[in-house]
Parts: sequence; structure tokens; C-alpha cells
Amino acid sequence: MLVVTGTVNALSFVFEYLLGTCVQVYLLLIAYGWVRGLNFQRARVLYFAVRRMGFVLKWSLAMIAATLFLIHAPLFIEAWITGDPASPRTFGLSGTVSQPLLVSGDDRFGDRPDPAGIPQ
Repeated sequence: MLVVTGTVNALSFVFEYLLGTCVQVYLLLIAYGWVRGLNFQRARVLYFAVRRMGFVLKWSLAMIAATLFLIHAPLFIEAWITGDPASPRTFGLSGTVSQPLLVSGDDRFGDRPDPAGIPQ
């Protein structure tokens, strides 16, 4: 039963992410039209937003693939092999990948003091 729920969870995540992305593109186009003072029909804007999804889709698919690989796949594999729900050891791979990326982040917001002690 855990395998089925994990699969449904992954598929629902993909649907939810893609639908949310389409809604965001639609709302951005509506807002752009309002700011510019354009007259438009909402059905045509929706059609245009769905067509523009092709440009946004490559980045959406990259995020979906990363999420499925780092979160949903370990949950699915553990449920399939052991039959137990997720435990902290499940996320060993995602922790191994994400911790160095988080620690090595650059100081874009000036949170850390300057090593030379010179104010910026």
C-alpha cells in the first residue's frame, strides 16, 4: 500500500507543479496587460499562457526531476524494499547533496562580516 501511495504522491506533485506553473504564467500575463492598459479577452490570454508554457516547461521539468530524484524516489524505494514508511535514513542522499551546496553558498546578502574588518 505504501508503494501505491508513494506513486500517487509523486504523480500528484508533478500535476500540481505544472498546473501551478501554468496559473502563474496566466496571472503574470493578466497583470502585464493591466499595467500596460491593454484590452484583452481572458480566454485568449489563457490560450496564450498555455502556448508560453513551452518556454517555461524546461525549467519546470528540471525542478520536477530534481524533486522526484532527491525526495520521492528514496521514499518510494524504501517503501518498496522494506515496507516501512520514511525514516531519517531515507534522506541520506538528499542530505549528502544539499548540505555542501547550502554551506558553499556565496555571501550575496552580507550576512557574514568582512574578514579584513573593513566596512563595506
